[in-house]
Amino acid sequence: MISLVARVLHTEPYSKEEVLTELEVTNETLDAVSLTENTKHIQTYKLHQRAMHVFEEALRVQKFYEECIRASGSAEGSLVALGRLMAESHASLRDNYECSHPQMDRLVELSEGLSFGARLTGAGWGGCIVALLTHSTVDNYISTIKEKFYKPLGIDGSELNTLIFATEPNQGACIYQTTN
Repeated sequence: MISLVARVLHTEPYSKEEVLTELEVTNETLDAVSLTENTKHIQTYKLHQRAMHVFEEALRVQKFYEECIRASGSAEGSLVALGRLMAESHASLRDNYECSHPQMDRLVELSEGLSFGARLTGAGWGGCIVALLTHSTVDNYISTIKEKFYKPLGIDGSELNTLIFATEPNQGACIYQTTN
């Protein structure tokens, strides 16, 4: 899909007229089927960039999964590889999907050198980041981010504990069913 996007979609934004022509639909149909109320006014679409992000992100997820399986719980080299994938993901979210925010980018930038990698999470346009760390670097990371990011914003005290905190990987969500 990545090579198909590179070959078929041009990098310049598509005009709404181009989209209508390519899809062979009317403006009314495009509005009704594909656009939401807050996007109907848009007149240009970065189809190449958005599609590249989606398909490259799928590839990064696959590589992340494979690295986790390969590492089977130890090797610091794997953490470096996983962190690199996270950094690539953030760059794509920022540049191709354009769903980051300068404050998110600042947090990711501050994370460089303190973590293996960091990226925005929670669908972007604000929200939060996740950074990959070892147990031994968590306290330094949190105190550095508090000092260099939150303190200049005038945020300190107990409120900070709800804004920055450590978590650990877990099995994630699951569904339990009973047999009654």
